[in-house]
Amino acid sequence: MATGVQFKTTSFAFNTSGTTPFTRDITIAGIGTPKAAIFKIGGGITAGTNVATAREGWGITDGTTSRAFSCFSQNNQATSNTGGRIDTTTVIYFNTVAGAVGAEASFNSWITDGVRINIDTVAAAAFIVEVTFVYGDDVSCSVKELTGSGSVNGTASVTGLSFAPTMVMAWSSINAFAADTAFNTSQISLGVSTLTAGSILQGCYALHDRDNVALSSHAGGAGRTNRIAQAIAVSAVGAATDNGSLELTAFNSDGATFTTRDVATAIPTMQLLIGTGTVPVWCGWLDIGTTSTGNKARTDPGWRPKFLGAIGSSLEATDTIGGGTLVSGHYSDGSGDLTATQAFTYQTEDNFTPTDTRSVTSSDLIRVLDNAGGIFWSATLVSFDTRGFTVNVTSAAGTAKYSFYYAIGGVPLLGNDTEQITDTPILIQHKRLVISETEQISDAVVLKVNRITDSDTETITDSPVLIQNLFLVVNEDEHIDDAAELDQSANANLVADETEDITDAFVALTPHAAVNETEDILDVAVLVVSKIVTTETEEISDVTQLVGAALAIATDTETITDQAILITGRVLTVDETETITDEVAFADRRTLAGWRGTVLQGGAVAGAVLMAGSARGTTL
Repeated sequence: MATGVQFKTTSFAFNTSGTTPFTRDITIAGIGTPKAAIFKIGGGITAGTNVATAREGWGITDGTTSRAFSCFSQNNQATSNTGGRIDTTTVIYFNTVAGAVGAEASFNSWITDGVRINIDTVAAAAFIVEVTFVYGDDVSCSVKELTGSGSVNGTASVTGLSFAPTMVMAWSSINAFAADTAFNTSQISLGVSTLTAGSILQGCYALHDRDNVALSSHAGGAGRTNRIAQAIAVSAVGAATDNGSLELTAFNSDGATFTTRDVATAIPTMQLLIGTGTVPVWCGWLDIGTTSTGNKARTDPGWRPKFLGAIGSSLEATDTIGGGTLVSGHYSDGSGDLTATQAFTYQTEDNFTPTDTRSVTSSDLIRVLDNAGGIFWSATLVSFDTRGFTVNVTSAAGTAKYSFYYAIGGVPLLGNDTEQITDTPILIQHKRLVISETEQISDAVVLKVNRITDSDTETITDSPVLIQNLFLVVNEDEHIDDAAELDQSANANLVADETEDITDAFVALTPHAAVNETEDILDVAVLVVSKIVTTETEEISDVTQLVGAALAIATDTETITDQAILITGRVLTVDETETITDEVAFADRRTLAGWRGTVLQGGAVAGAVLMAGSARGTTL
């Protein structure tokens, strides 16, 4: 089983022949056994090529419960023909423009690295199916059906989960779920809510594509920033209105609570509830800068994602039903990572006879079509960055357009690593002292990441102050800066800024004095990864020359054991053992009036004569 919380997408062409029922396996090498799968369908088989008639569908399963529905809007009709089908046992459910079953598949079993489905009805013509697997040993998933309260401000809850969800994905056709049932009027609501840094974030896109309208004044859309599901009513040209919504109002220890808002409509939803533990998740509506092409960097998540979903739209405003000059249904539903992205696009034109509808599947993250079938605006995924992501707007819109995003992060390491070193040497006067101190620290940490390349450089500067004969006071400051940047190929990455501050305080009194040296090292590392094995070696070299009537006899061996707690959805304890050995050499009785230290190894330090029998170190 892969570590952490993982989302990964693949696609295939649905079968057009074979004696049903038969099975088909869909796999991605190395993912282990999935916890859930999301199925997405659209029109056409050739990426980037529009097909007449808008259609899209979704299915979800956790291996026990499955739900699916699909919607269509037929092209070139004097009277609009829209609708869909809904089912309680399938994961792929494709309907014809006559409302019949066009293709269907159901869950059979989880297999190593994927899922086995039953092909129950083959398709007359091939179409692309996208499958997103949710997997990893730190993720929990459950598929539930929930219908909201029929009263404004009334609540309905999902309960009884064995985990605390931190993310809910919700799909709705605004029709009650029933086995193998057709419905008229294509209505779509796509929503996500996340528990992000203790706060509830949520948003949804909604579409109403009205059936059986002679003038084809039938389409309206909306984007909501504070709802997970939305219903829309369309009564006339451009007249889209709020027909009720659902707000996720609480993430609970065994589920979530949903409150009906705006209008007393009981909205049915199929939901995938996901427990990500301490792996961060985020969602939100953004205007990324669609009026110009080029790269657009965002820092809204505040951390490096490893999977990104995006609903692109023609909306010029959020929380306004039918916001924008194009109130028609123009949107795309895309997702992916740095290896592959895919978007499914649904376009239907309002107030146009005959109906003008189409769909397309593409390798973009976002592709929104205009009323002529051209690209209204589009964007590709460029990179996952330290605090967010970058997309490239490849086709710009004339005015700013909003899109909704959701992101899943990597396995975090939040560690406060405090090392305390105590040295107790015995100093005896009237001897010349030469100390060559070498400290070797080796950290062996087992983290959860994928592929990494790191660069770890530590620089230590010692600034001693030496006063000889009767007493010795040394203030030694060591500063270590670690900057590691790990390659994010295959969606693995580490960004770590590690600063270690060591302060040594030596106080030695005559004639025989005990010196207590305390070093405090604080390491703070932030890892955004999925799997790692790294070895960090720290080498500290202190070079000190003392001149005067002082003798040190010390064999100083320091052993440090660090216990780091890695937060990965479960506790991982790493035992880190560091051994430091100080070697001390001392010479015969003699005192030098003048002295200048030289670097033996490690940092650069030189001493300057102040008076006979004393010296002060200076950092170069």
